[in-house]
Amino acid sequence: SLTLSEMSLDRGSCTALAVADVWHLELDGCTLEDGGAAMIESVRAGLGPKSLCFLRWSADSHPFDSSERYVTFMTALQGNSYLQRLDLSGLDLFPGVSQALAAALLENKGLIRLCLRECYVDESSWSKLMEAISTHPSLRTVVFDSTFCMNRGDVEQEDVDLDEAKAARAAIS
Repeated sequence: SLTLSEMSLDRGSCTALAVADVWHLELDGCTLEDGGAAMIESVRAGLGPKSLCFLRWSADSHPFDSSERYVTFMTALQGNSYLQRLDLSGLDLFPGVSQALAAALLENKGLIRLCLRECYVDESSWSKLMEAISTHPSLRTVVFDSTFCMNRGDVEQEDVDLDEAKAARAAIS
């Protein structure tokens, strides 16, 4: 496990981290000088950490340098069976990003845990995201602590066990 806090990481460091032989990589308030390009490529190639966590994003510290890079990162999750855990706490999932995440989840085979703590999601994307989560083949835990769905309010659920939720839904049907 490797945790880096409040650092600006140059291109060489970004490349090294993207393929680091650690199980869990946590970037807490870090800025990636390459705009997240190396992380996107490692996820696309199925390399690097099996668990990624991006925390405390602010106007001054973003792992990705543009909304297009956020979308590209989400798209890189499609078909990925390597990454097992993804924590996007604090990310505002505006329509393009949340729709890309929902589409990626429909084709992703590896995630077992997804954390969307303190995220903002628009209502139309929320439905697509919930549909993708409910049909994901390997996702077992989703964390929504203080997630806000615009036009619906706070989602107060914390860790959701998807196996239990799917069994309960099947029992009702």
